[in-house]
Amino acid sequence: MRDVPVRPALLCGALLIAVVFATSYHSPSLTTARTSLDASELPESMVSGPNGELVVVRQGDTFADVVVYDRALAQRSHVMLGFFSPGLAIDTTGRLYFAGDVGIWTVRHLVEVYTTDFVHLSTWSWQPDQTIDLDGSPDGTVVMMRGATKWDRTHLRDGTVHRITRQSVEGRVLDAWRGPSSAYALAVAPTGAVYVVRNDGDGGPVVERFDADGSPLGSFPIDGKLAGWDFAADGTLFAVLPSEAKGSQVIRYRIDGADVDVIDRWQTCDWARDLAVTTDGRVHVAAIGDAPFTGMICTYEPDGRLRGQTLLPDHTGIITQRPTEPGTRSWLPTVFKRR
Repeated sequence: MRDVPVRPALLCGALLIAVVFATSYHSPSLTTARTSLDASELPESMVSGPNGELVVVRQGDTFADVVVYDRALAQRSHVMLGFFSPGLAIDTTGRLYFAGDVGIWTVRHLVEVYTTDFVHLSTWSWQPDQTIDLDGSPDGTVVMMRGATKWDRTHLRDGTVHRITRQSVEGRVLDAWRGPSSAYALAVAPTGAVYVVRNDGDGGPVVERFDADGSPLGSFPIDGKLAGWDFAADGTLFAVLPSEAKGSQVIRYRIDGADVDVIDRWQTCDWARDLAVTTDGRVHVAAIGDAPFTGMICTYEPDGRLRGQTLLPDHTGIITQRPTEPGTRSWLPTVFKRR
């Protein structure tokens, strides 16, 4: 009987599959692992809370590093969550919503809800849509934009939006409507109106507005690709627009019914990644510092005067990973490190 040769490529492929299955199987219990985050890891998302807190997410290899800062930008609490999580929102009660996805063969998209002291409140998951962006609403709900592809903050990939949903803290869908195509960012105004940015081909980015139940309220263009935006308590809208030619700019919009006017703009830190406005009216821009190359927060008064810069530190801690359901294969190891 002839010997059947084993091709090295087939053997390596089988070995890789076995390793992936072995490392991705979860027991029903909470899993933890010690790790560290270098200061050069860049900020991905930033939101402000109802009590003046500022929440910043940076992405490690297989975890999200989340820090809550107080009004003085001193660290108040910290956690490392064991899934890839660029999506972040906070509601009017201070509950944090982290949107991420897990899985290899069948990808599951989930939201985990915590207090700002990182007490776990709930987890929801669904298929097949990913969360493109989300924001807290004045009525204590969270508004989510879900579609076929994520918004990549670096490359601004287009996404075909399936729908916009308003959901409770338990994940129950309270309202839903179809959003625009090629949308990549969402914000909720103090009035409850929903603002969505979409790419308009050669025409540049356009903001589509909806009232709280999804009825269209019109649209207006913005001056370039959006890195982040947030509403102040008085209803003015701050947006940060990075530009390789001009550097990053913060633009302040006044919105009065159908009228939208630019009332201020200023240069900010280079390589801006996100923006949040705290309850004291100060504007915070998450950015990348040049010397040293590290994540940082640039803080401004509402009129654009620079108040200070805060470097984001190294962190060492325990990754907390909560399984989505007993016995699911639900973790993507560092073989598929995402950037």
